[in-house]
Amino acid sequence: MYNPTELLRIFCVVAESSSFKDAAVRLGKSPQSVTRAIQELEKRRGELLFYRTTRQRRITRQGEILAHKSKTLLQEFDALLNLHPDPAGETLAGPVTVTAPAVFGRKLLFPHISEFKRQYPEIQISLMLSDRHSDVIDEQIDIGVRTGFVRDNRFVARKIMDISFYLLASPALIHQTGLPDDFDDLINFPLVALHDATTNRYWPWMFEQRTWFPQSPGFVTNDLDTYCEAIKSGLGLGQLPDFMARPCVSSGLLVPVLRHIEAASWGLYLYRPQTGPVTRRTRVLFDFLTERLKSSEQ
Repeated sequence: MYNPTELLRIFCVVAESSSFKDAAVRLGKSPQSVTRAIQELEKRRGELLFYRTTRQRRITRQGEILAHKSKTLLQEFDALLNLHPDPAGETLAGPVTVTAPAVFGRKLLFPHISEFKRQYPEIQISLMLSDRHSDVIDEQIDIGVRTGFVRDNRFVARKIMDISFYLLASPALIHQTGLPDDFDDLINFPLVALHDATTNRYWPWMFEQRTWFPQSPGFVTNDLDTYCEAIKSGLGLGQLPDFMARPCVSSGLLVPVLRHIEAASWGLYLYRPQTGPVTRRTRVLFDFLTERLKSSEQ
C-alpha cells in the first residue's frame, strides 16, 4: 500500500504518459503495481480517474483536475523539503557521459547535444557510441539511449519516440527488376544485408506481423550508413529506420516497397540510473534531450 504522496506521484506520471505500461517504465515499476496504485487512489476518492478499454486509456475530467492540482502541490512539497535545489545563478559545470547506438547518436542525439553545449558551455559531455548494450552503472555512464523496453527498476526511463522501419529500393533498381508483390517474392530480387556482430547473423527485416531474414544478399556490411548507401546505389532492397528513410524518400532517392504490409516499430528510450544521487547537470541534460527528441518526432 502506498502513502498518499506516492499515490499522487504515480498518478501524475500516468496522467502524462501514453499508457500504464509507459508510465511503469518511467517509474521503474511493474504495470500491475501502477494499475493497483491508480485503483487505490480511485477507491480513496470514490471516482474514476481514467476511462479504460482494451484498446486505450483516457483520463476523466475529474482526473485532469486532480492532475493539475497534484502537480502544483507536489512541486510545493518538494520545494518545502528542498528535494531539488536550484540555486539562482548557479553555473552548471562538470562531466556528463552519454551512451547510444552509433547511428542514433550521430543522427538523432548529436545535433541536440551540440545545441545544449551552446547553452551550457561549462558542462563536459562525453558521447560514447556503441551498438552493444553498455552496463551504464558499471561503466559510470550518466544517460543512455536504448531501443525496446527498459525493464530494469534501477533506471529512470522515458519513451521519447517510436521508430518505424521501411523496406526500400532505388528507382533505378525498380526500373530494372520491378516491385515484389509479397514476402515470398523477395527471394527473386537482389538484396543487401546488415551484419549484426553480436549474433553473427543478418539483421532481420521487421514488419508488424513477422520478421524476415535476407537470403543470399549480394552485398553485406556491418555499418548502417554504408548499408543505406548500398540501397541508394541500387545494389538491392533493404530496410531502414524512418529517420534515415524519410529524407531519402522525400528527395526521390528511394521508394518504399511492399507498402500494403504494415511496418514494425520500436520504442526508443532515454534512461539514467536512479541508484544514488543524480547531479543537477545530468537531470538538466536528460530533460533537455527528452524535450528536443519528442519535439523532433512531431
